[in-house]
Amino acid sequence: MHKKLFAAFVVAMCALSIVPTTLSADSAKDFDINCPGLYGNKNVQDCEISLFATEKIPSGTDALFSCISARGIAITDRIESIGEKTVLAVSESCADLEKNIKDISNAYKNGAVIISLDGSHLFKKWDSEFGSTSVSDTSDMCGIYRDNIAHTTFCYSVKTMNLSCSMQRIYNWAATMTADTGSKSQHGYHNVVVSEMDLECGNHGWFSFSTLYCLDEFNVNGYDYWIVKYHEESHPKSYWQTGWMSVENEFGSCPFLDGFLLSHGPNSCRSSQPPISVGLSVPNPSISISWNYSGQNVEIINKSIKATGRFYVKHVLPKNSNESKYTYFCKPGAIVKIDHGDSDTAYYSTDVYKVNYWFSILNKTYSVSVSPILYPDR
Repeated sequence: MHKKLFAAFVVAMCALSIVPTTLSADSAKDFDINCPGLYGNKNVQDCEISLFATEKIPSGTDALFSCISARGIAITDRIESIGEKTVLAVSESCADLEKNIKDISNAYKNGAVIISLDGSHLFKKWDSEFGSTSVSDTSDMCGIYRDNIAHTTFCYSVKTMNLSCSMQRIYNWAATMTADTGSKSQHGYHNVVVSEMDLECGNHGWFSFSTLYCLDEFNVNGYDYWIVKYHEESHPKSYWQTGWMSVENEFGSCPFLDGFLLSHGPNSCRSSQPPISVGLSVPNPSISISWNYSGQNVEIINKSIKATGRFYVKHVLPKNSNESKYTYFCKPGAIVKIDHGDSDTAYYSTDVYKVNYWFSILNKTYSVSVSPILYPDR
């Protein structure tokens, strides 16, 4: 498949000195051994990078340099060319970042992929500049991309045991976003935010999620209606097994969100035969959606409470089963409504994802929180 040549700009806007570096793109494959399961297509074409830094290269960027060519080009000299199908990687360890945030925001709105090399602070501190985002506060690095045609925002967070691995993963995610594959439309909703994360859980396993926040009805009697489609996935390492996965949210108690939990699933049960079915519906306005996923003898514990707005679904995997020993994913979901207000009012709540790994009498639970900031019209 043809992929456009794209430019990546790594920016640390300090009292600057340019550090040009030229390296071979062929060495990208060297990271596959230590960083398995890379996001998207690993065989991306060469690209360009511009690095502004002090004497020390921003942490983690060495891995990126091993698969691209570097050139010293100032962002202020090229801001007009930063737009669709380009990548802008930003380091926050600089005094002048705030002075350039508007230019970075404009590049994003023009179709650039924005990568933060220092976690989520860039997008959380200046959320009004970037609009809807959903990234993890505990990530090593994260990125956002807006498909303006499909009205879809893609967000990716990564945290691993090795910064080089995290850099390689987010680079592959960015390459996938810039691939010339046409619009990445999501079912024709008013607005969609895709929130993805890869978490390396020590020596126990890999935990990933991909959650869709879909604005289905906009400003109906003063409320916006969102469909939330969760996708949790676990892959245990070596002799460990996945014990359970859960996701929860307190829609009704968040001080920043006048939220109501209207529908949730799947129901509590022990699935004797796949598929596991999720059916969500609201009578007024009329919203209905359903989907299935597999699971043999998986115990589902649903502790959601509409009256309080609490959402909680847990999947307990049978011991020594294919589901617990190998990759397994589950797909719970919900429909919520929030006060529409005005353009400054956002969906703001916290999803808490958890996974448990066990071996013999040992077990370890990992947790990650993501607080999406979702605006109805941007």
